[in-house]
Amino acid sequence: MEVRWRLEYHKAMNVKLESSRLVLREIDTSQDDLVRYLGWLQDTQSNPFIQSARTDYSMEELVSFVNSTNSDDKALLLGLFLKKDNQFIGTLKVQPIDYSARTAWLGIMIGNRKFRGLGYGLEALEIVIGHLFSSLDLLEVHLGVDLQNLGAISLYKKLGFREYKINTNNMLMLKKKTNEL
Repeated sequence: MEVRWRLEYHKAMNVKLESSRLVLREIDTSQDDLVRYLGWLQDTQSNPFIQSARTDYSMEELVSFVNSTNSDDKALLLGLFLKKDNQFIGTLKVQPIDYSARTAWLGIMIGNRKFRGLGYGLEALEIVIGHLFSSLDLLEVHLGVDLQNLGAISLYKKLGFREYKINTNNMLMLKKKTNEL
């Protein structure tokens, strides 16, 4: 019964999380922000660590991805928007969320290069992980990161993620819920 309640709660909620500098909310496919998002996915030179990036990524594919992710009760796709001017700077995806095992996988992309290395990723991850552990009562959050993405690895370690598996090109990391939250 508890798992069903969490599923219904997650599906029904319109998640909007805020920090001092960011607003994290669902991405609306009718907004101009999708043009910016598509540009990030098509810019394989500036975004070498985005696995889904490719020069022929289409707007139709992106709209389909956003709509299907937004309607999936085991997923959460949030845009990262600056609080001061509502500028869209990145995305954060949690998928899949396994309510029975109380785990989830996450990924983040600061698509706008001028906002990388300024603490926005750390800020977004802190509030989302807090949401996953408190509101959704998850116990573990997993992620995968390219071994060459040293900045991201450092960020994840700052947040308390620990590596648990290394493959040829990537590392799998895990953060467990603690009583500190």
